This record gives sequence, C-alpha cells and structure tokens, in this order.
Amino acid sequence: MDFISMEVQILQDKQVCNLCGKELDFFDRQENFTIHTRIGYGSVHDGDKVHLQFCCDCFDKVVAMCTVSPIEEVS
Repeated sequence: MDFISMEVQILQDKQVCNLCGKELDFFDRQENFTIHTRIGYGSVHDGDKVHLQFCCDCFDKVVAMCTVSPIEEVS
C-alpha cells in the first residue's frame, strides 16, 4: 500500500461532524446522530445521497433551530 492510499484510508476511517468538522469522540460515536438517505425531487440535490453525522453539541444546535421539535420525550 503506498502513502497516498494509506492517507485516504486514514481519512475514510475518521468520523467527523458535518456541521463543525470536529472528529467524533467516543460519546459522539456512541450516540450515532446520523442521517443516511437518498434525496428525492424538489431539491437542488435531486437523486443524490446524503450522509450526515453530528457531534452531540451540533445535534443539540440543529434541534434548537427547529420550529417544530423532532424530539419525542420518553418518560
């Protein structure tokens, strides 16, 4: 394996938050705040795939930005 292949493999193995770019730590990976789906029509990304992952802090920020809360509290 050459140096470039090793560097690409290392980057693929790293998990980073799509919002802030922070490398995910143990707790972020444990929570697994991810979205994987294919985008339908009506977007500039028609037909593309989306792979989002957030650290815990950014997940909280995204939830706070929502007008309608996506959170279902469990008692």
